[in-house]
Amino acid sequence: MTEQSTMEFPHLILNLYDCGESAIDDEGYIAELIIDLSSLIGMNIISGPHLLSYGDPNSKDHGVTGYAIIAESHIAVHTYTFDRCTYLDIFSCKDFDVEKAILFITDRLESKRCYKQLIHRRTDAVMQHR
Repeated sequence: MTEQSTMEFPHLILNLYDCGESAIDDEGYIAELIIDLSSLIGMNIISGPHLLSYGDPNSKDHGVTGYAIIAESHIAVHTYTFDRCTYLDIFSCKDFDVEKAILFITDRLESKRCYKQLIHRRTDAVMQHR
């Protein structure tokens, strides 16, 4: 017997502005953010967090990039210290509390402005029953 079901998975994209400079310029802080965020939304890290500081600290093109591969997909963070902005992406194959995640992230990064894009990825799954 074959059964078809539709599932939706969230893909949250955040553009965060006027962030705390010390928060977004610290690899350790970004690593903790990724770990704590994954725990908060019930995701399981299987690799990472992986972090890289890049650019000359005195130039406009400077910041931290971090990501973790989670069993449910990935979490990625890109910071730009000079502009005090952060771009964060949670791509998941499991539902999570989007608003709770946003409040946590904006608080931890001390963001004064946040632009959110939420995509509901739809999949039509075919289940085989024996």
